[in-house]
Amino acid sequence: MSIADSPSIEVIYTRIKQISQLLNASEQGEELINKVKQDILSAQALPGKALKTVLLINRTGALMAAGKHTAADEIMKSAGVENIFAHQQGYKPVSAENLANIEPELIIVTEFSAKASGGIEKIKSHPAIINSPAAKNNRIIILDDLLAMGLGPRTGEAIRQIKTATNL
Repeated sequence: MSIADSPSIEVIYTRIKQISQLLNASEQGEELINKVKQDILSAQALPGKALKTVLLINRTGALMAAGKHTAADEIMKSAGVENIFAHQQGYKPVSAENLANIEPELIIVTEFSAKASGGIEKIKSHPAIINSPAAKNNRIIILDDLLAMGLGPRTGEAIRQIKTATNL
């Protein structure tokens, strides 16, 4: 059996069901599905603003932005924010000039990327970020890598953290 792996909220439930069936734990799987659905719905119901948002990663020194067909894009959509790189497919390098011109209102950075970049203060002082509305309004958040770039039982937590950041 192959496990579903497309980046969508519905696939979370499909995966839980598939794995629970493989483990002969269908009842526990259904319980978990209901719990995760409720968590995501309650997170989505929180107040938030539809800010222009980017999720940045730094693996090799160059900033990369999450585009469409990524778990990060699905999480941003579920949190009600606008992924300003949704026009691109997957993760792509982003130039400092392009990032500065787009003027993100919320920037999400993964923990690993924040460490690789020298910390949150270093990110805030990046030439492409320092004058952004996100930096000016202190809307740069750091999320756990798996939380920010994976869809699973903790997706509601990611949505909550993003929604909270939109209200800063």
